[in-house]
Formats: sequence, structure tokens, C-alpha cells
Amino acid sequence: MRICDLIRVDPLFLRLTWREGRLESIGLGWSGIQVAGAGTSALDAPGDPLESVMATAWGKPFQESLERYLAKEDPAWPEVPLAGERLSDFAWEVLRRLRVLPAGTWLSYGRLAALCGHPKAARAVGRVMARNPWPLLIPCHRVLGRSGHLTGFGPGLDLKQYLLAHEGIPYAPVYASGNRRVTK
Repeated sequence: MRICDLIRVDPLFLRLTWREGRLESIGLGWSGIQVAGAGTSALDAPGDPLESVMATAWGKPFQESLERYLAKEDPAWPEVPLAGERLSDFAWEVLRRLRVLPAGTWLSYGRLAALCGHPKAARAVGRVMARNPWPLLIPCHRVLGRSGHLTGFGPGLDLKQYLLAHEGIPYAPVYASGNRRVTK
């Protein structure tokens, strides 16, 4: 049985999905409040902006962590059991390395692959990032292209831009041809 905590701390909204006492996923989106350049909630909430609803004992600690994160303090995300039995050993290693990356810093896909002992596995790291079920808790938004270029993010590039700017991480813009500078 799945249980969800719904956490709103403007301008962000988290949906924590729990299965058998373990965190299965974090849905990350806008709270419904307009942010410069952003749409409404990435969680597609109909009607009125969503409010927080705590269904587990973990909801309040996550809300407090999100409040600290948005106040630019150490969020001290709760240490919770994760439901990741379908993840490969490589994926766990990538996520473990990324989990300890300090706020305000970033890594390229290639550098993260090298830290995991697989220096030629940048694309495999990208696939792990694309499937990261726990954004913010495992900060995949801090992984950028080789030269600091903005790359994909499941909840949306506008949200990735917001998180990076919030943490003071500079990034290169996305170009029309993807993540590479167009040259003549």
C-alpha cells in the first residue's frame, strides 16, 4: 500500500510516496505560485494551489528540511529508508556519491562517473540522473554538462534553473541545438 505526504513550502511542492515504510519517490514541482519564468505546479494539481497534508511521521521533518533549504540553510534532509530495490549497484554508487555533494557545488556527468570508478560512463550517469526517484534528497539538479551547461531535469528545466540559482551555482545556457554552442 502506498501512502503520500504532500508538502508545500512556496514556491515548491513535494509529494513523498511511501511503500511499506520506505520512501519510494519524491515528486518535485512548483507549488502553484507563479515564479519568474516558471509555469504552475509541475505536479499538475487541479484547482486551488495544494496545501501540505502529512500522512506519515516523516512529513513534518521533510517540510522543515524544505523550509531550511529555501532559507538557504543546511536542510539536513532526514535519513529515511529508501525503496530502491530495482536500482543497479552502479546506480546506487552514483546516487550515494551525489547525496553528499554540498549545496552550491556541481559536478559534470563525466566527473561523477569518474568518482564512481567508471570514467567513460558519463551517459550511464545521465540515465541514472534521469531516473533518480528522490530529487532534492539526492540532488541530481547539481549535475551539469561538461562545461557547466544546463541539461535535462525530470521536473523541468525551469525548476532546475531555479534550484541552481537558489544555491548560487552558475551554469551555461541551453542553446537551440541542445547543450552545445552553435558554431559557424
